[in-house]
Amino acid sequence: MNYLQELNAFRDWTLLNHPPTGQVALWYSLMSIDNMTGWQEWFTVANQTLQLMTGMSKAGLDKARGQLVSRGLIEYRSGSTKQAGKYRLVSIYKKKVDQWENNQKSNSLPMGEQSE
Repeated sequence: MNYLQELNAFRDWTLLNHPPTGQVALWYSLMSIDNMTGWQEWFTVANQTLQLMTGMSKAGLDKARGQLVSRGLIEYRSGSTKQAGKYRLVSIYKKKVDQWENNQKSNSLPMGEQSE
């Protein structure tokens, strides 16, 4: 995963999709943690760590995580009571490139280049 490409693709995605602040904060926090782990496919992080990084409550974290999962931006496997959950980031850049290639075939404009 290319950190800069993903950051730019997420920025573009947020401009088009207007996610709530909690989703943005959580995605950036997960991206930072995945970078620190050396881009493991699945990485583990405690809810308390994410709450500290995002400033969210447990309920806010659960809501933002569920929304990111439903939007297809992350995958999540809950841990047991004493184990942290596991996360997998989905490449937004790859989705953007795939969409662009599909749009090229149908002569549509790529994501982020729609006319107003």
